[in-house]
Amino acid sequence: MKTTMKAILVNLSDEQKAILNNLMLVFCTAIRYSFKRLLEGQFIGDIEKVVAHKYNLNIRQAKDAAESARQTIAS
Repeated sequence: MKTTMKAILVNLSDEQKAILNNLMLVFCTAIRYSFKRLLEGQFIGDIEKVVAHKYNLNIRQAKDAAESARQTIAS
């Protein structure tokens, strides 16, 4: 079971906000890509590798994106 923790980031500079926003944009795009590939019937292991390469994410981030998509479909 995955747990989430809510947090508030304070005192971020505009540059830090832009970096964080870009990271979230890339990650959310990776989730959507994973979601669509899962609906097409592709294997999650293959999706993780493609997502890591396509979106320049490390394997942990790619696995998290694919797992988030899988959980959305399962719910």
